[in-house]
Amino acid sequence: MTRNIYYILISFVLLSLATVGGHSDQQGTRILFDEYHAEWNPSLQFSRFIMALDREGYISDYSEEKIDSYVLSAYDILVLLAPSLDFEVYEKEAIKDFVENGGSLLIFGEVGGTMTSQGIIDPINSISTMFGIEFNSDTVYDMEQENQIPDTETASRYAERFVIIRTFQRHPVTYNIFDFGYIEGCSLDVYSPALGLAFGNPTTKAGSREGEDVIVLAAAEYGEGRVLAVGDKDFLVGGSRRFGAHDGFLVYGDNERLGLSIFEWAATRAAEGADRDADGVPDASDGCYNPGCSKVDSRGCPKDTDGDGTDDCSDRCVGQAGSSANYGCPAGSADTETDSDGDGVSDNQDQCSNPDCTVVDSQGCPMDTDEDLLNDCVDQCPDEFGEKDDGCPESDSDDDGVPDDQDQCYNPECRTVDSVGCPRDSDGDGVNDCLDNCPNQSGLFENNGCPRQGPQVCAGTLLISILIAFGAMHTLRR
Repeated sequence: MTRNIYYILISFVLLSLATVGGHSDQQGTRILFDEYHAEWNPSLQFSRFIMALDREGYISDYSEEKIDSYVLSAYDILVLLAPSLDFEVYEKEAIKDFVENGGSLLIFGEVGGTMTSQGIIDPINSISTMFGIEFNSDTVYDMEQENQIPDTETASRYAERFVIIRTFQRHPVTYNIFDFGYIEGCSLDVYSPALGLAFGNPTTKAGSREGEDVIVLAAAEYGEGRVLAVGDKDFLVGGSRRFGAHDGFLVYGDNERLGLSIFEWAATRAAEGADRDADGVPDASDGCYNPGCSKVDSRGCPKDTDGDGTDDCSDRCVGQAGSSANYGCPAGSADTETDSDGDGVSDNQDQCSNPDCTVVDSQGCPMDTDEDLLNDCVDQCPDEFGEKDDGCPESDSDDDGVPDDQDQCYNPECRTVDSVGCPRDSDGDGVNDCLDNCPNQSGLFENNGCPRQGPQVCAGTLLISILIAFGAMHTLRR
């Protein structure tokens, strides 16, 4: 009898311990946060956002060592946070090779005054300019109150530096992003192969820049890898009372969603030989950015066959030297009647030579109605932005935001999905987030993903049960 009681007691204790939820590491994209070149401590300042990354399956590490190819070989994404120490030549080469071979680089800046006083501007630009992005030593601000984030302790002096960004370039990173809280950041200059993704409001300024000339977010595809730069890092800060009523800005607007979107895009390997200006020369080898002109040399720069200073894409008299004022033609060869390319715009007003396209604007240049860098004459979907070769949007049968050719799940009833289009299950309880009434608490399927409600066994109750069991054994022995 006593032995049976022992078995019952042991079973009861083991069963109680088994009810304590466990955590299993999900192997996923590996992120390296560089702490050597900056005074920032991302594991502290970004702690809440890193928890969100953990829930998505990312694995985050932190390095206080210099960067080299051996270190980077173990990671998919490298993150630089306002670096203030200079990079060695071999570090720059390692980062460039890392990106060119399929890695992703994320660079976060600071407000211009800090960039200058803490010596950030030179180190950060020594890396970013390799990929067509330059950080400026200025401050983004907006004097219109409706474009300012409210309830900050510095509002009486610096409210204009807490800008709500609402203008975005269509891109996977900015998909479904409408309000981006930009917290005392700088502006960016962008050139090939980079592309601006987020811009100032009409009343936003930064130095001599104004409106959409104020670029705050930019991305580039370089070789097989990807690069993204933001002139602000505070938008991902959570759990700080630096900003008065705000517990950081991670929870403001679409900030957290934008942060996750940035990392999701970075985790997707870029297409080999990215060619953003579609001139037939991969970005990694392209010395010029010239969308709409494919008459280029081996470096991707427009040809000038007759050497008259007017490139072949704009020259209406290729093979005959002329003046740029006369569109590359000899004097007197262009008049109000002649239309060399047959697009309906006379040569004296035509700024583009496009004999194969008659869908043009008033200057005789091919129109691109949907602004997808494919002109309407070759665009099979001229009114819909598309990233495919034919200018059409990626097919998305279940409307979850993931194109069919990347989508591994068909779930028209669920749009909370991961990068491969499958419903997310944040708490790992087998109930996807679209059906889970408690998406951040592991629960039961029959209880809509929530923990079973009812009497809870606490540590004190368990201890009392054990004492009662021992007392029963002692009584039986007597």
